Amino acid sequence: MPTVLVVDDDARTRRLVGVVLRSAGFEILDADDGDAVVPLVKAQRPVAVMLDLKMPRVSGLDALRALRAAGEDVPVIMLTGVLDEMWIVNAFELGADDYVTKPFAPRVLRARVQAVLRRARGVINEGDTDGDELAAGMSLDARTRSVRLADKQVRLSPTEYHLLRTLMRSPGQVFTTAELLAHVWGPSYAGQDEIVRANIYRLRHKLEPVPSEPRYIQGRRGLGYYVASVVL
Repeated sequence: MPTVLVVDDDARTRRLVGVVLRSAGFEILDADDGDAVVPLVKAQRPVAVMLDLKMPRVSGLDALRALRAAGEDVPVIMLTGVLDEMWIVNAFELGADDYVTKPFAPRVLRARVQAVLRRARGVINEGDTDGDELAAGMSLDARTRSVRLADKQVRLSPTEYHLLRTLMRSPGQVFTTAELLAHVWGPSYAGQDEIVRANIYRLRHKLEPVPSEPRYIQGRRGLGYYVASVVL
């Protein structure tokens, strides 16, 4: 069975998440602090990580930062009782794929895990097709889940890949945040604009020479985002 790593300093939360995900067919590996995340991911290769935002020794944000710095792109879902949008945005900017607020309904937890895994599987399935996506001097390669531009090749997370692929398929077309949420994340994410903003932020910091002055991924205030047809 596929394994999910659950990291939370609260034993009751770990037990509840374990019960919910075992009923959905997952094996559970758990830990009580963020310092265990990188070693366990490298050793056990879980299909996803459920990661609490606030923990006493190593916070979820610090653990996520270390995980992405180690080159690990396993899907990460943040568990949070924090309603401050900036905490959640920071998590997305560091490479989180989704979040679930506590207390959570079991069906919501199952749905979020299944959604991030569908996105990851979608990238793998697309890797069997021929041809790259081309736009604005960028080449998007599904086989390696990377984008080539100028003289560099950049690895993308499953979510980043799907977002950029959606934009690149229609260069110059402005997508609203609602449209991007529907295309990339699904209808249950309606209204969660901060997810799109944070992922655009991450893509710009990976791809743009000067992220604050984007050349490839453009925005129109009050409308949405698009990939430039031509980069000068």
